[in-house]
Amino acid sequence: MHFGLNDDQQSICTSVRRFLVRSGELKAAEACYEEGTGAEIWAGLATELGLGGLLVGEEFGGMGLDIVTLASVMEELGRVVAPGPLLATALGAMALGEGPKSAAAATWLPQIAEGSVAVALAYEPDGRAGLRWWMEEGRIRLEGRAGQVIEGAAAGLLVVAAKGDAGTLLVALTPDHEGVEVVNRPTMDRSRNLAMLEVNTSVTEEAVIVGAEGGAAALARVLQRGAILLAAEALGGAQRCMDISVEYAKVRVQFGRPIGSFQSIAHKCADMLVKVESARSAVMYAAWAADSGGDDLLSVSSLAKSYAAEAYYRVAGSMIQVMGGIGFTWEHEAHLHFKRARASQQLLGSTEHHREQLAAMLLDEA
Repeated sequence: MHFGLNDDQQSICTSVRRFLVRSGELKAAEACYEEGTGAEIWAGLATELGLGGLLVGEEFGGMGLDIVTLASVMEELGRVVAPGPLLATALGAMALGEGPKSAAAATWLPQIAEGSVAVALAYEPDGRAGLRWWMEEGRIRLEGRAGQVIEGAAAGLLVVAAKGDAGTLLVALTPDHEGVEVVNRPTMDRSRNLAMLEVNTSVTEEAVIVGAEGGAAALARVLQRGAILLAAEALGGAQRCMDISVEYAKVRVQFGRPIGSFQSIAHKCADMLVKVESARSAVMYAAWAADSGGDDLLSVSSLAKSYAAEAYYRVAGSMIQVMGGIGFTWEHEAHLHFKRARASQQLLGSTEHHREQLAAMLLDEA
């Protein structure tokens, strides 16, 4: 079994890295805090490189590529703590793809493919009930709120997952729809915006992407694949933190010796390597499993997300310790990685939630 990238996938990753280098690798600390930077990066990635169509089928003008390819792209973006709605739009595109014959999919997927619209997925994580639906006078009534909508304020389309007595609906809503309000929330990781969505409106059947009978399963598939993409992004960030630490340990001299020769630093760097390579194995296997259609997607996605996010957080913290005083400065990128790593542990299901899922599955199999 070979988990390496093929020539086409390598070419896409090279193009993404060149684009990011051309963008000054986001200028480290400054770029993530400049208003509009995320939109600029998204515009370049979506239109110039065509990444908007990675997960859109060819029948809608996309490339119809796989999770392994998009995971490798997410790894490149994670390396530089890239802002922008690529992860959010991937989630939205996958949700729309769950109902390819719906009117909403036919309308929005071509626009995603050409990079003209960003999408956000609105749901309540870890099994909490937030958005509800019921039938009222022949229309679908939606009410409630979702508190962790990734890049919700930048989205031109919202894919809303609402629960009801008959099941879960996936519904397409525009931010300017009457009774829809999207408000940015203050976050620790300012390179990735989160929004609060409040809904008190009604829609017609044409807005439904996936009906109540299959909505819960469709949402689960989207979140499982999204967890793999977030894990891949965390892997890229962890790799970058390790690379910076090792390079610094080689050139920083203390007491007449490179600090990398000190046992405490050498052990810390070795521990980083173990965490990064273990995360890489988990992420690549999970991405392959998502594309192969295996029945273990829930377990491997939870494993990849929980381990990679935790590894990123630990490696980012170790980087700050290796860097010493410079690692605490605002100008260095260390704090960006640490904040992104901490925030990533809570997105698309907390680390604890994914570990509980894994434990429950192991108990069921015992």
